[in-house]
Amino acid sequence: LIERLKRFPPDQNTFVPHHSIWVTRQGERREIDWSRTALYDTNGAMKFIIGTGTDVTGSRQMERELTEAQRQVALVKEAERVRLAQDLHDDAVQQLLGISYQLSEMQRRATESSIWSPSQRLEELTPGLEVIRGEIIAVAQGLRRLISSLRPPALREMGLSLIHI
Repeated sequence: LIERLKRFPPDQNTFVPHHSIWVTRQGERREIDWSRTALYDTNGAMKFIIGTGTDVTGSRQMERELTEAQRQVALVKEAERVRLAQDLHDDAVQQLLGISYQLSEMQRRATESSIWSPSQRLEELTPGLEVIRGEIIAVAQGLRRLISSLRPPALREMGLSLIHI
């Protein structure tokens, strides 16, 4: 420590930080942050070293707990993203692809002009369009349920709608 302090000019107030672990008489481990500085006489010779130790055990423990809590939040958020992606893929995306295939087939059948007259085409396609309309409504309802599960309306009623994690 003395050698480290001697490297600095006497006119510079230099604090040398240090961290150590102390064990109390009761066997309890305490984390201590130290700050030391030298005092010089008028000739510039080091006369005294003053040190101050601060017990930071509690704050370091809180920092570790906060870091762990942040890690847990990140894991939960990632798990929720994975669940959301899976739900969207398994439900809405598959349903929309099915609707797309149905519309493609209806389009193909509707453009075969040599088979049907315009009124026959309309009679043929109308029931299919009603089925597709119902499927689109089902997709929208499923998405609403999914959105509601992500942000239940009860949160807004309890004043928690602005919380961001």
